[in-house]
Amino acid sequence: MADIAAKVYLIHRREEFRANQTAVDKMLADPRIELKLNRTVKRIEGEGLMQRLILQDVISGQEEALEVEGLFVSIGLVAAADFIEVLLDTRDGYILTDDKMLTSVPGIFAAGDIRAKVGRQVATAVGDGAMAAISVTEYLKE
Repeated sequence: MADIAAKVYLIHRREEFRANQTAVDKMLADPRIELKLNRTVKRIEGEGLMQRLILQDVISGQEEALEVEGLFVSIGLVAAADFIEVLLDTRDGYILTDDKMLTSVPGIFAAGDIRAKVGRQVATAVGDGAMAAISVTEYLKE
């Protein structure tokens, strides 16, 4: 995000990062990124459009208003499909699907960031979900 925005606030609920240290070091070296550690987003405020976030310190409980124009939520980059690897074909922890979101087992579909794919963003996940819904409907009609 810092490549396209003048200022990026990274809000993180912990004091430390569990990410790859090289990536953390690169982020810390970028003057456009300001860290907001030990905080969570309590609410989003604005009139018609988002204007600010209300952050809450997870240690003290103190609230802080942060004026922003946008919000990008990222929960993590590690897939959690290991529970289903015995049933479905996977690659590097992600479920393999075709373009209709069908997995290696007929009747089981996968959508979103759990799929093995290039793009991992809300927009691609929403598209996956729409395609999965269409495919499930077609499957059930058969």
